[in-house]
Amino acid sequence: MRLNGRAVIAVLLALFLAVAIAACGGEGDQQEKDTNKGVENERATFPKPYVPHNHVEFNNFNDAQKLYDDPSTIQWCTSTWSNPSAPMFTVPIAGKLTSSPVSYLPQDKVEWDDNGGNFVRENYSNDGMYHGSPPPYRYGFTPGRQYSDYANMEVFCTTALTEFQRQNTEVTIAIDKSAKKATERAEAALRAGFNKDTKETSPKAEAEAQRILLEANLNAK
Repeated sequence: MRLNGRAVIAVLLALFLAVAIAACGGEGDQQEKDTNKGVENERATFPKPYVPHNHVEFNNFNDAQKLYDDPSTIQWCTSTWSNPSAPMFTVPIAGKLTSSPVSYLPQDKVEWDDNGGNFVRENYSNDGMYHGSPPPYRYGFTPGRQYSDYANMEVFCTTALTEFQRQNTEVTIAIDKSAKKATERAEAALRAGFNKDTKETSPKAEAEAQRILLEANLNAK
């Protein structure tokens, strides 16, 4: 098959363009490889980030959950009002304080209508009422099941009553030894009165723990 002059020129032009495109592509690929290699070399000079090996964060979280779940745990929670002259007060709390994010029921749920569409329905709360966006709350119970509300208040809680919680004129983290002994006795009373089958503490044990702490507090004044 013979090619005329125009066909030969067209073939040569096509070959030239193919070679040019291949050359440009190869050059671009090489530039990208060089760039990536440069970035890798630069990263190689960076200091290596520290990788935790001792699981401190996890252990803190785990230990806190164990503390909250122990029915004999007593925390001393101290707070005051926004008035500068308002006195500080400290209350023994069984277990932990409960705050707003905790809810027995989800706030809403997705339901399907007759036409196959879906919509969000607000759930009612434990008391059978709709609350929408509830106000923030934070509360707890003493070992004797007395309710204490800390909503919208700054609060400091610890398992070891400190001197500054006894008197707010001296700020220190030294442990109050007499309060420590009373706390241990109260925790022992709660532990002894806990029923593993019902997962509840007897009212008698709660009253005894409350009496021990109240007596210790009165003796310290």
